[in-house]
Amino acid sequence: MKLIRGVESQSGFPSEDISDEAAAMLELYLLNREYVDSFHRSAEMISFLYRLGHETLNLAANQKLGGSERFAAFSHGIGTFEAISSLVRPQLGDLHTDREESVQRIMVVQGGLSGDFIGTVTDAKDKLRQDLPRTTQLIGESAARFYCNHADYALSGAALAREVEVGTLAN
Repeated sequence: MKLIRGVESQSGFPSEDISDEAAAMLELYLLNREYVDSFHRSAEMISFLYRLGHETLNLAANQKLGGSERFAAFSHGIGTFEAISSLVRPQLGDLHTDREESVQRIMVVQGGLSGDFIGTVTDAKDKLRQDLPRTTQLIGESAARFYCNHADYALSGAALAREVEVGTLAN
């Protein structure tokens, strides 16, 4: 009997939601903070987009949320999204190493946040919930375990991290 196994590859993520099987496997990982942190660190080591994007989104959110538990949940959401993405897509692609394209994507989201923070976050969360319901549920459950009353802030962080990657707010 094999107790530990990898998560099946999901090449369409984050434009397409993960499968039920991948969600079941990820659920186990995302309920352990050490796993989330480890997978998140690994994702940022291999992805310029994640490394710069996380820092930029944190700076924008810190201006609105300060150093609060809400901000910690927001950052957790970004890290959880990055961890999921790196687990289901071992080959992240050129976007993650192309510094110019990464900066352009981040600037679009940052521009939205500086203009209408609440509207940008709301639009991103709506798209996350609509396009990736399983992923949304996983991130919400993980955040609820670690940030009880602030899980929605984690969804906000995850939704913005997704927007940096897929660029749908710019459309």
